[in-house]
Amino acid sequence: MNAAAAQILDSLKPPKDVGFIIRTAGVGKSKTEIQRDLTYLTACGPISSRSATAGRPMELYAEGDLVTRTVRDVFTTDIDRIIVDDKEVAKRIKEVIKLANPRTKNKVELFEDPAPLFHKFGIEREIELMYSRHVPLPSGGSLVIDSTEAIVAIDVTAANSASTPMQKPPPSRRTWEAADEIPRQLRLRDLGGVIICDFIDLRYERHRRDLEGRLHANFSKDRAKTKVLRMSQFGIIELTRQRMRPSLKRSIYFDCPHCKARSGQNA
Repeated sequence: MNAAAAQILDSLKPPKDVGFIIRTAGVGKSKTEIQRDLTYLTACGPISSRSATAGRPMELYAEGDLVTRTVRDVFTTDIDRIIVDDKEVAKRIKEVIKLANPRTKNKVELFEDPAPLFHKFGIEREIELMYSRHVPLPSGGSLVIDSTEAIVAIDVTAANSASTPMQKPPPSRRTWEAADEIPRQLRLRDLGGVIICDFIDLRYERHRRDLEGRLHANFSKDRAKTKVLRMSQFGIIELTRQRMRPSLKRSIYFDCPHCKARSGQNA
């Protein structure tokens, strides 16, 4: 158990005669986050009491379904609302939030619009981008993401060279947008390991430090542990991200046993 996390747990005064294990994921977590998990676990009820009263073989504990696990693991107080298009699912989500965050006001909204939920909020487009090599940036240009077994390379490209200088946004704006989008794409795609980001050149040292600070702030929202190095003189930032699970692409696709995916590289 991490010493700092153990001190936080002690300060929360957990129930007596109950043991708690803080695993690696708890390192560096705030008091609020540990309190939320403690509240949820104690509200689930002790398994020992169920086993003592059981006169026959029975199920003592069952892990929640996908919705329950997602809300339990992902929901934080900085989330403004959860929009659900199913009444029963919305009810289950409210129960989970009530267990983990009793003082949190109701943030679950039932979506009753006739238009599909994903279409209404542009989720379909976001899903398409998760599988795309190119991710456009708001002010022009894009991220080009290439993933291999050993490394992930991300190139920040400028806008179309055919545009006039007056139409092109300043490089710093594209760079800040890339610093926001890169951590987001890494989380969505479940990419980990060694990651190299090739940013558009920044002329001033203070802009480089600002960029590093922005990356650190965005990665602080990530459950996976991340280490970001200083930008090199070539405008490259190296970072490592903890592998939480196989990447999204590896979870859904597998290489053709005959061509080993070589025939589709130019597609």
